[in-house]
Amino acid sequence: MEQMEQMEQDVSETMEQMEQGFEYSPCKPFFEAVQAGRWETARDFHIQHPEAVRARHPSSGKTALHIAVEAGHVDIVKELVSLMEEGDLEIKSQGDQTALAIAAFEGITEMAECMVTKNKKLLSIPDAFNDIPLEAAYLFGHWDMARYLYSVTPLEDLMPDKGTRGAAIISNCFPSKEFGKSF
Repeated sequence: MEQMEQMEQDVSETMEQMEQGFEYSPCKPFFEAVQAGRWETARDFHIQHPEAVRARHPSSGKTALHIAVEAGHVDIVKELVSLMEEGDLEIKSQGDQTALAIAAFEGITEMAECMVTKNKKLLSIPDAFNDIPLEAAYLFGHWDMARYLYSVTPLEDLMPDKGTRGAAIISNCFPSKEFGKSF
């Protein structure tokens, strides 16, 4: 029982430290503006602090792009992508996801198109489960996203020497009756 209480206290202290770290993060106003969908405020912050587009949230490791994708702000995603370097799009959160992986999970194709246009390497970057964005789209039944990602993902990423990716995609198509439409 005492160990459990100590663990709870440790977790509470860790969460408090992470929150305090965010409180003192110089990019806090930028992240908050992006989250809230206030592009003008975010843009003004970026003008004064251009490095903010690649800054990472202290507790989650997410960039403003990750945050905008999760919030569903398509226009802000487009603006951020235009401000970022190709390699900036490859930044992973502490959950080991790129912003494209989150977009695939969320099923917002317009965001994916914008990111892939700038950096095609994103299509082949796996997450913590070794899944590429295409697999996430199929797994969560986002068929428009899946069709788009399938059309642009390098075929070699689906070959047997890369694991079970190709088979997993086919398997996800059968129960949903999306097989003929997806390939």
